[in-house]
Amino acid sequence: LGRATQSAATPCFRGSVSVGSANLERMFGAGELQELKNTTAGLAQVDALNVPDQDLLDGVLAVETAMQSLLACEAALLVELDVRGLTDAVHGMRTAKWLARETGIAPGTAGGRLKLARRLRRDLPETEQAVRDGRLSADRARVMVKAFNPRIVDEFRAMQESLIEESASMTYRDWVERVEILVELLDQDGPQAS
Repeated sequence: LGRATQSAATPCFRGSVSVGSANLERMFGAGELQELKNTTAGLAQVDALNVPDQDLLDGVLAVETAMQSLLACEAALLVELDVRGLTDAVHGMRTAKWLARETGIAPGTAGGRLKLARRLRRDLPETEQAVRDGRLSADRARVMVKAFNPRIVDEFRAMQESLIEESASMTYRDWVERVEILVELLDQDGPQAS
């Protein structure tokens, strides 16, 4: 996403992002971004009143799966923007602030997404990959990031894959409790020891 695409791009909430860049086409495939935008815009206009019950159930799950994939893609792009300092260099503002301004989302939401992406890349790359693979939701990844602390780095990283696998068969609440218990067992000294 270099300077060449900057002038053609307009904020998503005010218009549409140009997808004609050769770099974007190589990254996403020719026309994929435009097709995605067209599809999602069409989906937003669904007449839910006339959708059969099973289709409603299936539709919500399909949309959530797609949203998780889009969030994972956005996280990868956001953290790279941040690492490169691109929004600061091109727009004179930090990444989260730029995202909030350009999309109209709440600054706290933008900051939270970037913070999660940074922490996953830096501290928990296995968890980051699980999110990208669709094996773990962004909400559960946030739990992993919150649980990770410097006193249990090696132990927690060694447990990442098993926690990710357990996540698939546990309710959110039960899984969070499992993660918290594990951290408590691993971190016998607690935060006061630091």
